[in-house]
Amino acid sequence: MKKITQAFVFAAGRGERMRPITDSVPKPLVKIKNKAILDYALEKLDQVSSIKKIVVNSFYLAEQIEAHLKKIDNPKIIFSHENEKLETGGGLVFARDKIDFNKPLLTVNGDVIWQENSYRDWE
Repeated sequence: MKKITQAFVFAAGRGERMRPITDSVPKPLVKIKNKAILDYALEKLDQVSSIKKIVVNSFYLAEQIEAHLKKIDNPKIIFSHENEKLETGGGLVFARDKIDFNKPLLTVNGDVIWQENSYRDWE
């Protein structure tokens, strides 16, 4: 099995269901426990040693996401700024120069938080 060496984080959406919060802040930058939702995903992806590239796309309030990523200063992270709303598949196609489609690609929504539990926690 090939190792996953690249990830794509979808962070371009408007966040309509979280309005009015998302009127001025993109949903991936909404803070939960004083941390942007996007950061939870980026930290998890950065912990996967085989992942060498993390592409983050954005359209809505993209300047805020770009500034946030610059502050993180992680050379693995590549920003893909979309100039128009492209929807999910369109975001991947737009970033085709940043992704090797001949290799496995992990895709993650930039507006979710997941928690890992060991199997012992389920007993």
